[in-house]
Amino acid sequence: MASFRSWWPALSLARQFTLASSALVLAGLGVLGFWVAQKIESGVKAHTAARTALYMESVVAPYLQELGSQPELSPENKAALDTVIGKDAARLRVVAAKIWTRTGVILYATEKTLVGHKFPLTPLLSRAWEGYVEAQFDAHHHGDDHGTSTPGKEPLLEIYVPIRHSVTNEIIAVAEFYELTSELNRELVRSQINSWLVTAIVSFTIIAGLYTIVANGSKTIETQRAALANRISELSGLLQQNEELGQRVQGASRRAAEATELQLRRLGADLHDGPAQLLALALLKFPSVTDVGAQVSERQILRGVLEDAMAEIRNISSGLALPEIEKLSLTQALMVVASEHERRTSTTVACEFASKPIDLSHPTKLCLCRFVQEGLSNAYRHAGGQGQAVTLSWSDSFIIVEVSDRGPGIERGTRERKRPTLGLIGLRNRLESFGGHLTISSAPGSGTRLTAYLPTGA
Repeated sequence: MASFRSWWPALSLARQFTLASSALVLAGLGVLGFWVAQKIESGVKAHTAARTALYMESVVAPYLQELGSQPELSPENKAALDTVIGKDAARLRVVAAKIWTRTGVILYATEKTLVGHKFPLTPLLSRAWEGYVEAQFDAHHHGDDHGTSTPGKEPLLEIYVPIRHSVTNEIIAVAEFYELTSELNRELVRSQINSWLVTAIVSFTIIAGLYTIVANGSKTIETQRAALANRISELSGLLQQNEELGQRVQGASRRAAEATELQLRRLGADLHDGPAQLLALALLKFPSVTDVGAQVSERQILRGVLEDAMAEIRNISSGLALPEIEKLSLTQALMVVASEHERRTSTTVACEFASKPIDLSHPTKLCLCRFVQEGLSNAYRHAGGQGQAVTLSWSDSFIIVEVSDRGPGIERGTRERKRPTLGLIGLRNRLESFGGHLTISSAPGSGTRLTAYLPTGA
């Protein structure tokens, strides 16, 4: 059974159809042939019985009419029956004949020893007394159960014909004849073979026509299946190329983010070590002892401007540069960013970090640290540092970092103001380059929440 289940699906549709239809047609052919054979046999028996009945009515019945008025046949009529039946026996292939009464008594028989004997009525004899002409093949007994026997092994055809009175139409006797069936059997076999051949030819013609149609359809399906397989293979190759290109683009984005980070560090260092140092030197060189009059006020104003400029440059450079976090875990790096923000702004940041250690690449940590740095800068700028909080968690697919405040929130329809550092647009682009995304939820009077989602494998 298992081998059939593996063998059958491997066949083409045309072969599956051929095998299945052939089995069904052969089974149907067998049933149809058997039915046709039965019909032919019934027809032959009916035809022979009708011929015998016609013979009885025209030749034998006139000698039996006296049974309508008396229970026995006269010797003259018995002799006439012997003559008539004996003359026609060879032509009709009749080997025995009997005349029955309703009580089962044999009034006449070609085998004289049976005359006067009484036998039980058989079903066929009873049907004949009901007015039906009955016939059956007796292929095994070569006679019947009423003492009739014939020499040889040739099967016989038993025929029962009701004999009616010519005036009253009442059944007055039943005539029983035994005919040899060798010639009849040959004709019957010939008719059955012809019917089987015609049925087989028609059936196989239908199978051949249907097979041609199914074979053409199967060929078309196989061609389309091969084309579809090639198309799927091409699409799979294109999909793989697309994935490779996506990975290359993502890698390029990460390298660009790293280069941007390095450039920002260099810019912060240049601002700190260049203009800031020069301004500091100018302040040191500035005379500490001032003249009286207008020069004093001018020098004080100039000193104040220089101090403000130096503070601004230091703020910019400190906002651009991040502490060294390469050797820190993500939790430690975010703690350092929050502590730096607290030191610069003299505010408080509530931190809630998951305890599970997360192993991330350095570019990914930089991305999340920049997100927290920008988010806290926005919270300080727009919410005055009220309710600043940083949360780190993760799911099966994403690392989730949230920065929130309890400030005035963002009104719907207002544009984002310019940020002091990278800005939310830059953060969104940075997160998307790592396969993540950014969400912003805010309502007037309810504060603002920035949420970063990064894939765990980023």
